[in-house]
Amino acid sequence: MATQRNQRNFGVPGCGYAAARRLRLCGAGLALAALVGWLGFTTGEAAGRLEAQEQSTWSGVYTSAQASRGEEVYHSSCSVCHGDDLSGGEMGPGLAGNSFISFWDGLSLGDLYNVMSVSMPQDNPGSLDTAQYVDVIAYMLQESEFPTGDGELSEGALGDVAIQAEAQ
Repeated sequence: MATQRNQRNFGVPGCGYAAARRLRLCGAGLALAALVGWLGFTTGEAAGRLEAQEQSTWSGVYTSAQASRGEEVYHSSCSVCHGDDLSGGEMGPGLAGNSFISFWDGLSLGDLYNVMSVSMPQDNPGSLDTAQYVDVIAYMLQESEFPTGDGELSEGALGDVAIQAEAQ
């Protein structure tokens, strides 16, 4: 005698409990496969970009004047969530130091910019000018103790600069 659970068709004619369970397991398996494939693709993509990039965060890709401008923007637009010293807070993670650099290691400053420009500041995403986002990145690099250089970081160069946790 079939139980009531086995008699449910889950809104699909001819679909009993066992079929619905197989479908759910199959869907979970496909989702897991897609995630693993995506992670493999993005990891391989990031590795390929890292090999193609000639500059890294250790190459002196920003100026101290640019970082100073970024500090002003940071304190007016970002510090409420990320803390006065970029160490993070209840509303946002730290934006400098080892844990931040380890998280972004192997990606580019362009990847960081893309995330920032569409999601920050949290209360008004995309509200800063491109130059302001780039200046904030320069400030973040300075606070993470990456060296300064002679030229300012530009929007066009972001994708060509690899974030590296350790100097190569």
